[in-house]
Amino acid sequence: MMASNNKLSYTCGALLAASLLGAGCIAPGSAHAATTNSSVSSVASTSSTSSSSSNTASTTTNSSPANAVATTATSATASSNGLQPQKAWASDNLLTTSALVADASQSVMADTYVVPAKKLVYVHISQLIQNTGAAKTQYSWVVDSLKALDQNTGKVKWTYTFHESAGPYTLYSLAKFTASGTAYVFQSFSDNTYRLYSINSSGELNWIRSLPRQGDGDIVDFEVMQDGSIVAAVQHDYNSKGIYTTDLLRFQAGGKLLNRTSVQGQVLGIQQNRILFNASPLVKDKSGIWGNPYSPQIAVYDLSLKKTFAYKLPKNAYVFSESNAGQLVMPDGSVVIRAEATSTQDKLYGFSPTGTLLWGRLIPVDAFVQPAGSGYATYSPSTMTLDLYSFKGKIATHSFNELADETTDLTTNVNGNLMLNLAQRTYVINPQTLNVALSFATDRDWIDPFVKSYADRAVYTTLNDGKVYRWNLK
Repeated sequence: MMASNNKLSYTCGALLAASLLGAGCIAPGSAHAATTNSSVSSVASTSSTSSSSSNTASTTTNSSPANAVATTATSATASSNGLQPQKAWASDNLLTTSALVADASQSVMADTYVVPAKKLVYVHISQLIQNTGAAKTQYSWVVDSLKALDQNTGKVKWTYTFHESAGPYTLYSLAKFTASGTAYVFQSFSDNTYRLYSINSSGELNWIRSLPRQGDGDIVDFEVMQDGSIVAAVQHDYNSKGIYTTDLLRFQAGGKLLNRTSVQGQVLGIQQNRILFNASPLVKDKSGIWGNPYSPQIAVYDLSLKKTFAYKLPKNAYVFSESNAGQLVMPDGSVVIRAEATSTQDKLYGFSPTGTLLWGRLIPVDAFVQPAGSGYATYSPSTMTLDLYSFKGKIATHSFNELADETTDLTTNVNGNLMLNLAQRTYVINPQTLNVALSFATDRDWIDPFVKSYADRAVYTTLNDGKVYRWNLK
């Protein structure tokens, strides 16, 4: 299964790319510190997002026994003893001009992803082209490509370009990668078509599938599920009654369409073996502005695209509409829904696979939430504390004596470890115990904190010079 740096769980790099290139936004950012849906055994993603909410409501919580929690700490002295990355190689400049791309400086490497099983590093690149229509209107059209670099040398092994000769150009794209080397890339094209690509580790096209488009208000997300199938969701704009309609399509890894249905509601997450929805219509405030209601009904669908259960949250609960904004699905199908509780706290609601509400747990409003094994982890910048939970309660806690900054996130790497990026250092953390396996400096002058991948004691990152770098941790 994979997520969504994305960060939707999208990478910050993908959001930066959309901002720089002025692409049409059909994938939302997150209102919360968001989760990446990753499976330690098979697939991971490049996605992660973050921020916080501040609407007011009331809530309660339950606590776990103190003797069930293991506590560790990372001091300032320990942090200063982290590893210093050593440069192993730098690729050639990947942001080059062409007959279509006149200005390489308008290019973005949206994300990177290392595939140790294939000895490859994937780089997703978007390059703005100069295009003026008949009305002399400048369009934000992009030539989108995927490159695979040799993990040991940094040499380009192959390039797949999504623009065909005389064909449409990219408006927006989203890439996700599997640990076996298959890349899935969504493309929104200038001819008003949506296409989902599957590309193998040799750079060859496996298949292309069209997704239904309704208009500029569409929001598209997709995910590789627990069984290897791909679920794509196209959420269309709401109607005059504030009702969203979402088309769900599920494909075999080989591209065969397995299921298709239409669901009322906004997508909250596509993970493991579940698709999560806010099924309540929007409501108008006194100014006539549409917004999400308090006390929404949450609807959960399984891989057959049938509803598993629905639950109406308490009257003061407010759920943000952004996909994967702290909403989690466990490997057994248990579900965690994140909702705003007070101005300083959010609340996580834990449901069994069949929809029984098991508990409610308060977390700081600034907390990041990330799957970890059969449970989840939270990191709060305000308390500088990382906590690990099972569905029964808190398992472990780890305190850090280091501040967060605008690049801070909590993700899962291809090796299945948690990664916590703080202001000066990135920590690789055991997801079962919260013990720090290693840490390394993240100097902003030579490691882009937004676009980086880690695997097997090496970091792969980008700089403003158009190159990908490998840094060995010694």
